[in-house]
Amino acid sequence: MSQNSQNSNNSSEDDKPKNIAVWRIAMATICFSGIQFGWALQISQLTPFVLLLKLPKSLVSLVWLCGPVAGLVVQPIVGALSDRTRSSFGRRRPYILVGSIIVVFSLLLIPNSIEFGRLFGDSSDTTTAALALAVIGFWLLDFSNNMLQGPCRALVADMVGPKQQELGNSIFSVWLAVGNVTGYIAGWVNWSYYFPFAMSSACTEACANLRVSFTMSIVFLIITVALTLFVSKEKTLQEVELEQGGAEQPKGNAIVNLFKTILIMPSSMKRVCLVQFFAWFGWFAFLLYGTDWVGENIYHGNPSGTRSEIDKFNEGVRWGSFGLAGFATVSLFVSPIVPYLTRAFGVKTIYAIGNVCLSLVLFAPYFVTKSRYAVIAVLSFFGIPWSITMTIPFAIAANSAPEKEKGIYLGILNIFVVLPQFCMGLAGVIFSRFFGPNIIPVFIAGSISALISALLVFILIIPNKMIDHPRKRRASLSTIRVKSTSPETPYLSV
Repeated sequence: MSQNSQNSNNSSEDDKPKNIAVWRIAMATICFSGIQFGWALQISQLTPFVLLLKLPKSLVSLVWLCGPVAGLVVQPIVGALSDRTRSSFGRRRPYILVGSIIVVFSLLLIPNSIEFGRLFGDSSDTTTAALALAVIGFWLLDFSNNMLQGPCRALVADMVGPKQQELGNSIFSVWLAVGNVTGYIAGWVNWSYYFPFAMSSACTEACANLRVSFTMSIVFLIITVALTLFVSKEKTLQEVELEQGGAEQPKGNAIVNLFKTILIMPSSMKRVCLVQFFAWFGWFAFLLYGTDWVGENIYHGNPSGTRSEIDKFNEGVRWGSFGLAGFATVSLFVSPIVPYLTRAFGVKTIYAIGNVCLSLVLFAPYFVTKSRYAVIAVLSFFGIPWSITMTIPFAIAANSAPEKEKGIYLGILNIFVVLPQFCMGLAGVIFSRFFGPNIIPVFIAGSISALISALLVFILIIPNKMIDHPRKRRASLSTIRVKSTSPETPYLSV
């Protein structure tokens, strides 16, 4: 063997990304457990809370449009900016720190909105100011959560090599589940019984429960974000450029670069975005109306009705939160095995099965009308497709992205997570007009959309470096290798 050839082989070995210790990946991703604790409370508690503040039900889905607006504006732009940030603290961590501070402010504003509303002229019969403050806090929370999510995802994508991307996203999903379990249980417990001092003349039982659980969320977020910031090792942009021969980041406006990237990104990325769009239309039917379905359709409560109807609604919401804790628990156990399932049966097969499961479980509420235990079973079953949705598409995106553009690629993927929420927000207004308070038609529409996403899985292009295990290759014998438009992923398996 020639000296040049030997040097080339040595260089090739040196360039291979080294495996990161699992505990370090866990610490880099633990911040999302804190984020998800608050998100679980938002999912289970905020729709009932704004209904108690006398927001018309037909407008609830419009309030939730803060999520897609934040996802469209904040996460892709923060992803693009963090890709180019030259800070000694790293590229991602400055945004995680600032986003956390804004989240804490939002979590203080929302549960205290009734008290603050009294300062602005609200009475026991009017809640206009409180509702406005709660919605402002709601929007701030979603904007700051999106500021956190993109850099948290990109941080682990930066740290690990192609062979550990699925592992990284699997650990990420485990922390998601931990945050969900604790958050939904916090939403289920009647905290006003244990902390009666949280109540006041303005802040009754439901408000006090929100106040205590949001305080817990603040503490949890501070601890988990601190662990991520101080334990994870992040390369600065200067170090990344040196490793890649001094190549510079693209110049120009972040928004312009975002749209340029969307136009030239590889087909593997474009197709997974399409699958995400239809899958997440189904997911938002569940996330926006899950606990509301239990409170109104199962417990026959009414957030704007008599005292007895309001109590029934609150009881249903609490049991809906308990069912969502079951959903998160199932996800906690399924998430770690997703990488092994994809190796054994293939990425497309597992992804398609996950979306078929989502379609079936979204249709199940049509048959469930009374049983509390059937409700818990249905909500818990959502944990299976959730584990797959939180792992596979993000691994595809991370493996499709050039090394220095992982933040912007993950931000683009998030655009196709939040666009369906726009559609669901508008659909919610239409369904409310035609079907009144009945939420079942929304679930059926989501079920149809999830089924479409399952069919679209089979047009996906899986980055070839995700298929590095012999069992994966046997599961993918029907694939063909095609030239990619990305120099980072020269060959893709179709």
